[in-house]
Amino acid sequence: HSLTTGRQAGRPGGLTEEEAVAVGGGWVGGAAVKTAFDVDAKMIVVLTETGTTPRLIAKYRPSMPILALTAIPETVRR
Repeated sequence: HSLTTGRQAGRPGGLTEEEAVAVGGGWVGGAAVKTAFDVDAKMIVVLTETGTTPRLIAKYRPSMPILALTAIPETVRR
């Protein structure tokens, strides 16, 4: 994968959600949970296209709720 694929496809940040997961693996979820814990967050809010990122975060069983937001109806039904 090219690291610019997402940007070329018109997505901000340069990577699609699937590409970011492929490049970063599970560290994304662990980092999100650690950061939420460090700042005493009451909730983790995740923007997602496929539902992959919230699942990665949930794998770490954070004590605060996870709110996943998407504009894609197929993702909502998962």
